[in-house]
Amino acid sequence: SGAIFSRLSVDAAVRSSVDELRRLAWEVAEPVKRDGRFEINAVRDEGACAVTVSVEALGSRTSLVVYLSEGCPAP
Repeated sequence: SGAIFSRLSVDAAVRSSVDELRRLAWEVAEPVKRDGRFEINAVRDEGACAVTVSVEALGSRTSLVVYLSEGCPAP
């Protein structure tokens, strides 16, 4: 797990994250807006490895917080 800060808008960061996860062969669900932030959920390895990316505006930047499930190999 970890955090990334970007100068992209929230919408651009969500689109970019979804595109990159799909490029890396993750099965990505449609992003969901919850409590002012977007959540992107994706799986691979037949669901054994899951990732959630939380994207929200944080001042002049966009915050992307990445949570990997315990079933994922260490990066």
